[in-house]
Amino acid sequence: MSQPLRILRALPFFGEHFGGPIAQARIVNRELIAQGHDVRLIASDLGQPPEVPRNTWHRHEGVHYLFVKTAGLGTLPPYIPPRKARSELHAAIAEADIATINCGLSLWGKAVMTAARTASVPFVYNAEGALDPIRLAQKRWQKNLFMHYCEGAVLREAAALQAVTEYEAKTLVALGATPSRVHVIPNGVELSKHATRAQRSAGRQRLGLSESASVVLFFGRITALKGIDLLLAAAGPLMRERTDLHIAIVGPDEGATAKLRRQTQTLQIESHVHFYPGVTDDIAKSEVFAAADVFALTSRTEGLPNAVLEAASAGLPLLLTTACHMPEVAEANAGAVCELEVDAIAIALNRLLSDLDYRKHCSDNARSMASERFSLTTVVDRLVHMYCNLIKTN
Repeated sequence: MSQPLRILRALPFFGEHFGGPIAQARIVNRELIAQGHDVRLIASDLGQPPEVPRNTWHRHEGVHYLFVKTAGLGTLPPYIPPRKARSELHAAIAEADIATINCGLSLWGKAVMTAARTASVPFVYNAEGALDPIRLAQKRWQKNLFMHYCEGAVLREAAALQAVTEYEAKTLVALGATPSRVHVIPNGVELSKHATRAQRSAGRQRLGLSESASVVLFFGRITALKGIDLLLAAAGPLMRERTDLHIAIVGPDEGATAKLRRQTQTLQIESHVHFYPGVTDDIAKSEVFAAADVFALTSRTEGLPNAVLEAASAGLPLLLTTACHMPEVAEANAGAVCELEVDAIAIALNRLLSDLDYRKHCSDNARSMASERFSLTTVVDRLVHMYCNLIKTN
């Protein structure tokens, strides 16, 4: 299919503080537009600043957006879509070639399914890591009920399911998805240029750290699931030996910062651990990545973390746990992938900090891995190919 596609995308929210799924949606939208496709997105107005129009279509960066004013139960999981959102979904999907829902465990998924069924338009489901067994174990009985009465139907009826990792593909099949409808297409990343010395200096100034410091960066939402406590426990003994070692924790607090601060006090490393509420634009983000020597994500569960892809694109050596589900990092020798244990994290971190040749080797490999396996253009090409095949067979 050579003509441009009409793509309707839906999300229960679209605010930056909702993390990776929103950041990924934004860059995928941009690439789809660049390739000549028509993209429309319907979401609630959660996280939108006051100046953004509500309940009316508007265009931004080539994408047609409709943010529906939402209140009450629509603002809380599982995000009941307002009546206007449901009616607009039916109208927009009827004019689309394909629809997507990029969020798991939300009633927006069922709304998209219903509208797509009525219009006889195929829809693609992407849980964005929400169906990871560790996440499903939280509030288990509520999520089991939701899976039985709502999400299961979405899994069964979707024309295709996008899994961002092989691990997620297996999870979807275990939950009842037909294997032939599961397509492993990872998240994509916009490739970065090599950081300049000026960007590195600006990043150090932004973080309040000296040029001589060894900086380990965590970038993302500050939650218990991200395993920052494991990173601090692993780094504590190293900091007593390496007075130049600092950890920068950059991202919005989702309830874990106070406990992490107390942990730094207990470990007596509070002067070496720095919390920053986040960055507000792409320039600040590029400077923060340029300022770091190592990127660490010692998470307890992930889908496919966008921050890791951004760090790899920036040429940062990576320290991940197996729960990040990125075996590509070990395959590419782009850093260390260790078990979810403090001692294993400490050993991996010490090697990355102490062995300059190894760190440089990992840095080069990380950048190559991002370019060869996760470039945004390649990922969107694969998405469009999948969309076209679904449209042809619908």
